[in-house]
Amino acid sequence: MTLDAALADFIARGGPDEQVPQVLGAVIDQGLYVPVREDGDPLLVQRAGDGVPALPGFTDELDCAAHLPHAAGTVYCDALRLLEVIREYGAARLVLFGPDGATVLLPVESLFEAMAGRGVRGAGQRLRLTWSTHPLAVALRDAALARVRDFPEVHCVWVSHARWLDTGAEHLLVHLAVDADPPGNAGHPFMQALLTEELVLGDGDPMVSALALNRTTHADQIADLDRMGLDTVRVDHATGRVEVLSREYDAPPPAAPPEERPPKRWWRRGRE
Repeated sequence: MTLDAALADFIARGGPDEQVPQVLGAVIDQGLYVPVREDGDPLLVQRAGDGVPALPGFTDELDCAAHLPHAAGTVYCDALRLLEVIREYGAARLVLFGPDGATVLLPVESLFEAMAGRGVRGAGQRLRLTWSTHPLAVALRDAALARVRDFPEVHCVWVSHARWLDTGAEHLLVHLAVDADPPGNAGHPFMQALLTEELVLGDGDPMVSALALNRTTHADQIADLDRMGLDTVRVDHATGRVEVLSREYDAPPPAAPPEERPPKRWWRRGRE
């Protein structure tokens, strides 16, 4: 189904929650046209009264010109680029414009959840997760160990190196297992604590993204993460016990240097 058709159906039915995955799936598959300002930055909008920044998205450039005539132009964003724009410019919502001008307002966390649930396949993109020994990845694991008891909504944390196979783009990705549904908002305070209280990111550090997964709804994805051998921090909030799994601890200790012995003496046999 095209995004226009998914939006029209969503609006006609009054926006039932069960249709949200259909709309987001179309966004991931087809991408959006995003309005930009004269300087090339995305043109964010706000609803009157709440001041929450939202990223507008259109299925057609002409629709953008009709509804936001003060925009300098549009850029096409696939799923990966949408993720980057949302992270870089701090958008908290997506405003999707339907073919008749009606709008659909969705939290950006719902897009992240949909991307995680689909293995982040959109516009040909595919994401590969691997164990990382980058100092920031290790620091994220250790920060999660230090703080996870403080956040009862977070039950497990996985830290990975994420690479988009089609574009080569790379960043660090933190997955969180939570009970909340939708899960996105439950992980935000935890990541905020890690990135503002426990860690100080430098200019040369890789980008850090986070995706929260519901322990029931996304049980299959969670099982996949457990099989990947990623750095994992798991907490039992009932007992306060925290378990850390890492290949770093599985590696055998380096061999001790050999004992220093005096060099052997070789006696030269004299000729008779």
